[in-house]
Amino acid sequence: MDIEKSIADAAREFAISLSAKTGVVADIRPLVHATNGMRLSNLDMIERHLRWEFERNLVVPTTSRWQFRKPKERILTWVDICSGSGRTREKALRTISGSAPNSFFFAMVFRRLNDWVPEVRKAATEIIPRMVRETDPDIVSEVLCAILPHWRSWGRAKDSEFEILDDVLKVKEISSALKSKMLEATTGPMSQIFAQVARSGVFDQDLQDFSNDATQPALRALSYRCQLSGKLTWFTGRKWVCTDKVYNEGRYVAVTEERELISNYNFIDVIQLAVLDRSSIVRRVAAEYLIREYRSIGEIGLTLAKLLAKDSSSSVAESGSFVLKKLTEQVSS
Repeated sequence: MDIEKSIADAAREFAISLSAKTGVVADIRPLVHATNGMRLSNLDMIERHLRWEFERNLVVPTTSRWQFRKPKERILTWVDICSGSGRTREKALRTISGSAPNSFFFAMVFRRLNDWVPEVRKAATEIIPRMVRETDPDIVSEVLCAILPHWRSWGRAKDSEFEILDDVLKVKEISSALKSKMLEATTGPMSQIFAQVARSGVFDQDLQDFSNDATQPALRALSYRCQLSGKLTWFTGRKWVCTDKVYNEGRYVAVTEERELISNYNFIDVIQLAVLDRSSIVRRVAAEYLIREYRSIGEIGLTLAKLLAKDSSSSVAESGSFVLKKLTEQVSS
């Protein structure tokens, strides 16, 4: 069955079965089942679809002109987190308790950090630290992998919302689950996720695990780069730079920040491992830092240059030959 149809059917059934008169809440498990295992790549569209089906099938109690008592409000549920009303979204966030039923519903909560209503963002910052401690770490890590690549493009989130990530990563079970997922991932922007997560220092002592065991070459290369440079750089957003004031032309450029690593790594040990890596992407990083530091690492620089000069990648071999030539000239003089 198509995922949209299964969600629509479950949302319709759930909305109809809600009773504002008795206060009884229907079983949400069919809706949880419909969203289990769903890819988190198009959450905005799925949320709109869910909201439409739920709200158009929701029976709102009416009162006659002779009824003076205000009708009983229905109990708010997880679905109301994506309500069209900011007031309802805020009340729903403050009403729900316990762990998130699956990754989709936790992603809905996490996305409220970028809500256009400030009160909703504030409610999200208050409940997320509590919720992550009660939710399955695998669910939290899956949502982080889906959201973090676009994390810094959120235009409404402020520094207080971005700081929530640090609170989430302080939970050891979550950082461990996220690390395992990143090491095992064969696809996806894991290097972007790594930069956003490692910004907090949570992975500073685990960089060798990433450079040795990560499946993706780009992630291994980034880990080696951090160890060799002693720094970590991450993306914080984009800013407009004017290139021609007369014609009002310009372009957006990336804005980055960096910090020193908390842990120190032995440069020679790290570059020797990088030179022997199975991916040319990683060996290219090793060649880059060999060019920078060959004057200061002694005889090992000559050995590494000879290895790189024979590399199957032409760009790596060219860098190795360059260092070899420079070292030969240095010895001759």
